[in-house]
Amino acid sequence: SATGNSILGRDHFHKAASSRSVTKQCSLATTVFDGITIKVVDTPGWCDTELSEAELTQATVKCIDMSYPGPHVFLLILAIGNRFTKEEKETVQQIQEIFGERATRYTLILFTKGDDLEDTTFEDYLRAATADFKALIDKCGGRCHVFNNKDRNYLQVSKLLKKIQDMVQDNGGGCYTNSTYQLLEQYKKREAMLQRKTFLMKIDFDSRIFGCCQDTNHIFFLFKKRITLSYQI
Repeated sequence: SATGNSILGRDHFHKAASSRSVTKQCSLATTVFDGITIKVVDTPGWCDTELSEAELTQATVKCIDMSYPGPHVFLLILAIGNRFTKEEKETVQQIQEIFGERATRYTLILFTKGDDLEDTTFEDYLRAATADFKALIDKCGGRCHVFNNKDRNYLQVSKLLKKIQDMVQDNGGGCYTNSTYQLLEQYKKREAMLQRKTFLMKIDFDSRIFGCCQDTNHIFFLFKKRITLSYQI
C-alpha cells in the first residue's frame, strides 16, 4: 500500500507502520504521470494466511475486474532486509495459478525500504541473496527495481515506468491478457450491448408516450375549442 501511494504521489491506500500486510481487499486508484494515465490496483498478499479461501477468491475476482482489459505489469513487492519467507517464495506460483503461466513475463519485483541499504549497493544486495531468492528473481526474468517509500521523488517513479515500458515492448506491446480477461471482455461487450438496447427501447417508449400525449393534447384542445365555439354561437 505504501508503494502504491509512492507511485500515485499521494496517500490513498491504507498503510501501517509494521511490515505486516494491512491490505485485506482490492482497491483501485488512478493518477497521471508525465501525460500517462496510471491505474494502480492494490491487492492483498496472495499467500496471506489471515484471509480465508473465500476472501482470497473474492479478492481475485475483484482484482481481475479492476485491472480489465489486463495489467501491463504485476508488481511483486518485497522489503529489503526482511527474511525471505516461504509465502513470498510461493507468490509467483500463486500469480501463475491465478493469471496463467505467461504472467511471469509481465512480473517485476519491486524492493521497498531502499534507504535500508545504506552503504550497500542494490547490485551487491542481490549478489548476496540466497539461492531461493535468486531463483525467484530469475523466474521473473531478472526484472527488479528498488524504491524508497519515505521519499516521494518522482525520479524513482519515472525509472520504474521506464522499466515497465521496456518490459511491455519486449512482450510485443499491449497489456497482459489470458482466457479469463477475454471472457470478461465478451461479458462486458454483451452487457454494453444490452444496456444500449435497453436505452434505445426506453427512448422509443418515451417517444411513443410523448407522441400520444401530444395527440391527446391536440384532441383535447380541439374538443375544447369546439365546445367554446358552439357555446358562443
